[in-house]
Amino acid sequence: MPIVYWNGKFISQNEARASVAQPGFLLGYGLFETMRAYRGRIVYYNEHIQRLFSSCRQLGIKGVPGAQALRRNIAEAVSLNCLKDARVRLTVWKKQQGAEILITAELYQAPGRDVYGRGFQVLIAAGLYAPVTPHKTTNRVIYETAYGQARRKKYDEALLCTSLGYISEGTRSNIFWVKNEAVFTPALACGCLAGVTRKVVFDLCRHKGIIVEEALCTAQDLVSASEAFLTNSLFGIMPVRAIEGRKIGGKKNRKIIPLLTREYARLMRNENHHS
Repeated sequence: MPIVYWNGKFISQNEARASVAQPGFLLGYGLFETMRAYRGRIVYYNEHIQRLFSSCRQLGIKGVPGAQALRRNIAEAVSLNCLKDARVRLTVWKKQQGAEILITAELYQAPGRDVYGRGFQVLIAAGLYAPVTPHKTTNRVIYETAYGQARRKKYDEALLCTSLGYISEGTRSNIFWVKNEAVFTPALACGCLAGVTRKVVFDLCRHKGIIVEEALCTAQDLVSASEAFLTNSLFGIMPVRAIEGRKIGGKKNRKIIPLLTREYARLMRNENHHS
């Protein structure tokens, strides 16, 4: 049975109990960060924790341990579960007074080279609009409903749109597309999360002299792109093969994605970039 950190102690996962009377349970009043442990170290820990703390301040969630205490507890959760490569989730729920803290760590197996080579097939979710929030909250109903639509139709991911029809983000990812060798992604005003890996891609593009901009994007913009890819903290940079069956570019035509993938892999291997 996995070992979890729950409100100050490490216990078996089936021993963890949450109060049904707290706002975190009743209202979905909570936040979370999903992080990757790579070779036993948390990738971009500082960026994840700064985003969490910023949201805690804005949403009035108090009583969360400090960054160094959370770092130690996360490291111990990974170690106690005998893991090196792990999916780590830090969840914070609002209580009437203070906060409840849960840290889980489970084995993470990255997609194989064949998956990255092939790329994801993506669905545009029907009848659902992207929540306009800068916070990564535990209220996931819209995202999980959209993801369920995708999986039932054998797609890998679903994209959410704004009420005006602009692409916002994936249920588990940020979306990028390439036109004329420049990289674009939806603006934060479209409701997408300011993803940690999204920011890494911005930095990599600028370092390599690639134009990268925020822009409004429709489904037609995506399918007419020469390349498209998704990002998140677990799989990193994932090519998009098709949007609802409409092929995007082609593996042989990819130029930007291989470059960014190589640079991202270099960062992952460089312990100076592990927090």
